[in-house]
Amino acid sequence: MRSLGSTLLCAALTLSACSGDSGDGGNVLPTTSGTSGSTGLASGGSTTGLVGNSFPATYRFECIDIQALGDAGPEVLQAQLLENQWNQDIRDWKLNILVDVLDREDMGDATIFRVRSGIGTGPSDLCSEPNTVSGEFQGTYDATKAAYGPHPDPVGAEACSEASTEVMGGSYELVTDTTDVVYIYAEDDDGTTFNCTPDAAPDAVPIRNLQATFTQNEDGTTAWGNLTGCLLESEAEALCSCLGVCGDSEHPNCGGCPTGSVPLRDLLGNIGPSQECTDALGAPAFVIQLGFTASLLPAVPGTCG
Repeated sequence: MRSLGSTLLCAALTLSACSGDSGDGGNVLPTTSGTSGSTGLASGGSTTGLVGNSFPATYRFECIDIQALGDAGPEVLQAQLLENQWNQDIRDWKLNILVDVLDREDMGDATIFRVRSGIGTGPSDLCSEPNTVSGEFQGTYDATKAAYGPHPDPVGAEACSEASTEVMGGSYELVTDTTDVVYIYAEDDDGTTFNCTPDAAPDAVPIRNLQATFTQNEDGTTAWGNLTGCLLESEAEALCSCLGVCGDSEHPNCGGCPTGSVPLRDLLGNIGPSQECTDALGAPAFVIQLGFTASLLPAVPGTCG
């Protein structure tokens, strides 16, 4: 996978970049035994800098570490390769997972969230891909709760956050219904989508049953957390992706997608569905569990137009 674009999730499972150019690079994960939006200025977004703990506010994922992928753990080679590629795409602004905190009651626990995927080259021109803007989800905020914090060695460690007993700025919790879908989108510098659906569905990874907990620092500019989501196996089979560089062979099930893309299910190799997501969705599904760090953007991005 070459980009998280736009994670969360099993959401981030296939944010691999597909270039429109053919290449000789292989496009398969090793097996183990065990919509191109405008990149112009955002429209309809806040243009003033945000002060921490003012709302609405938008956080962008800056670091991802995979803790579970289907029935496999983080030690599986596929998970390691995906994690490395997603983090590189985050650094290159090709994968922009955005969480909006639209409103919060500090004296109560009602918090309104929205999840979407951004397109842009940096904070100044970031906007959200229109098809990825979720509905509004109600969650909670507890100013006295500790959950996660920074890893003590964020540079050399393989983790972005860790469980913590330090309250800092309080903690958020979000749980969506199994019928709610969050779309994770990503694209290359030339606008080529990293994931492709041959039908009319959005060219993005559909994540269901999203559950996230994150703790912010005192001024609300950084958050550390953990999330899980589910990807149906049937949707992984219908989603075509490239790993790193698209090859030059046409896959019979990926007509209309970038040359060299293959079904995401094929990229996962012998990783199987996970029991918890299969039980939750009532059909074979993969879990993806991530640790993450997110940073407050200086402005709330609008929708690409």
